[in-house]
Amino acid sequence: MIKKIALLVALLPTLALGQAFRASSGVQMTPRASAPTKVVINGSVWIDSTGSVLRYTNPAGTTITLGSGGGGTLATSYSGGASQSDSTMVLDSTRLGLRIRDNATPITGDLFSVQSSAGATTVLGARATGLTVSNVAQTSGTLSPVLAVTPTANTNMAAGTQYKYLDVGAVALSQQWATGALTTQRFSEFRQPTIAFVGASTVTDASTLHINGAPSAGTNATITNSWSLSVQSGDSDLDRAIVGSTVGTSSLTIRNTSDATIGAQKYSPMARWYGAGWDADDAVSRPYEIGAQLVPVQGNTVTGSLNFYARLNGGAWSSTPLLAIGDTYTTAGKPIIPGFTSETIAPTWVAVSGGVGFTNSYVNFGGAYANSAYWKDATGLVHVYIAVSTGTTGTSPFTLPTGYRPGRKIVFGCYVGTTTGYAVAETNGTFTPAVGNSSTAFIGYVTFPAEG
Repeated sequence: MIKKIALLVALLPTLALGQAFRASSGVQMTPRASAPTKVVINGSVWIDSTGSVLRYTNPAGTTITLGSGGGGTLATSYSGGASQSDSTMVLDSTRLGLRIRDNATPITGDLFSVQSSAGATTVLGARATGLTVSNVAQTSGTLSPVLAVTPTANTNMAAGTQYKYLDVGAVALSQQWATGALTTQRFSEFRQPTIAFVGASTVTDASTLHINGAPSAGTNATITNSWSLSVQSGDSDLDRAIVGSTVGTSSLTIRNTSDATIGAQKYSPMARWYGAGWDADDAVSRPYEIGAQLVPVQGNTVTGSLNFYARLNGGAWSSTPLLAIGDTYTTAGKPIIPGFTSETIAPTWVAVSGGVGFTNSYVNFGGAYANSAYWKDATGLVHVYIAVSTGTTGTSPFTLPTGYRPGRKIVFGCYVGTTTGYAVAETNGTFTPAVGNSSTAFIGYVTFPAEG
């Protein structure tokens, strides 16, 4: 079919000279080994006997193979079926695919286009500057996407080879502009769509871009980190215009989509911050994470808090939150740090007598003085109150447990015996009184960071 069309196009110059054919007549051509020696004024069309290929020789003696754009052969076959679904052009393994080349002076329109029946809409347009995809307006029936990418299920792919459904900017290229300011440049953009109905209707959830889920592990597969969205590098900007002083206008929402049941509350997904610190003891980098999670609390009136947790080296998350902000941990709208029982930061003292216990025969001083005790607040500061007597002079009345000790010697003023003096908080958790008779009295107060 295509060869016949090419032949007819080639014969048009001859027809223009006044040659006419009856409807029942035909043209017969005999194959030959080379171009005719005598070329008519408008050229000659002939069949090359070597490959049975249709060729055209112009008056200048240049020969072109017809039906291939000047190089190559026609498709193996073309079948015009009885319906649109079975009109097929078949290429065999010895020929290249369909190729369309632009003019030497590039044309401004499409090199190739697929249009609606009336030509009003270009569904697919390919031109030298890029590719455009559109659709004919859909007014009924099953709605089809403008562009659907449906990969096949590949098997036995080469090990260690990444496979992508879509690769934009596969080659790192530099895009250059003429000199001049550029206010905004977006290399990929999804514009805001508008949803409308004939009558009043509601859409529960609408999104401009939706990701159904993170990659899941199939047969024999283990995924260490599965992300629905991964931004490898660079800052991420979440904007929302015209927020003003409105409470509740969000640009980022992290939510749980399942319902709670009695005794089974549904926490929100965790927002995580990931960093790395140097472990001086093992001389290695260790990952450290802090995560925030909304924790609902069951009750006649549901409450909850935003809890911050930590973990080291990918281990278990801390069972006690570093910080909790919410109904349970708020007084007069101010957050309360776990460990503080009220807005006035009431400490939780640990009595020495009921904790680590006294050493070296010391006992509480008694009388107007409170019993010796210690506590560590949520900021990591250790508070120690000492009021003892009758111990061995110059010795420590008790030893702080690990996690409550200073990282260096701390000298602090105190009352020793019958005079003012000083004492030293040692890194091993002991206290060394100086000046005076500590067996008579050793009274003092010291605060330091917990570093040991």
